[in-house]
Amino acid sequence: RFHAVSRAVKDDAVAAFRLPDDKVTVIERGRRPETLPVVSPARRAAARETLALPADAEVLVSVGRQEYQKGHRYSIAAIGELSDRPDLVLLVAGRTGNESDELEQILAGMPETAERVQLLGHRSDVAEVLAAADVFVFPSLFEGMPGAVIEAMASGLPIVASDIEPVREVVDIGVNAMLVAPRDALALAAAIRELLDDKSRLDDMGRRSREIFEERFTIERSVEGF
Repeated sequence: RFHAVSRAVKDDAVAAFRLPDDKVTVIERGRRPETLPVVSPARRAAARETLALPADAEVLVSVGRQEYQKGHRYSIAAIGELSDRPDLVLLVAGRTGNESDELEQILAGMPETAERVQLLGHRSDVAEVLAAADVFVFPSLFEGMPGAVIEAMASGLPIVASDIEPVREVVDIGVNAMLVAPRDALALAAAIRELLDDKSRLDDMGRRSREIFEERFTIERSVEGF
């Protein structure tokens, strides 16, 4: 028997390796709730202070290594499209990689945007970075199972992400997440703007994110699949 982390991975494996469908079991990833607690206003304020962010900033967080797959160049371009929001900040947590030099060059050519983008590199405190956020942004081009999205949902964040199959498997579109076409920075910016302009919806989507996490993505639920 074989284990796949998502239906998309299973379908690809069945097609590519000619495996019998009933020999591949999908077992979704899980996370420990105690390591990703619901973010209180006090914890958010403390996280922003640690990261030297203004308390009233509009904070976007993206998590993923600095590789082309993760689409960070599109979230940076989206920030450029949101220049009318001077308090908007994008934090990118993830180790350096093959895309790092290119991202630095992109930012060097966009000095006003560069002031509002922080490439944090590898972080051992991703939960605290997530705690500082208003919205989680995930412009990835392809995935197996987006673990970073699961962690953002555990933190009670609304999601703006690429409309790719593994992400669709994890989120509830329009309820806790807005999905846009991959590589479309304009659409990404529009979705971010729409969410930030509707505080009530922002809060509702964040609450639903945590509910979905508790329903499907705790480590206990994952273990049940074995």
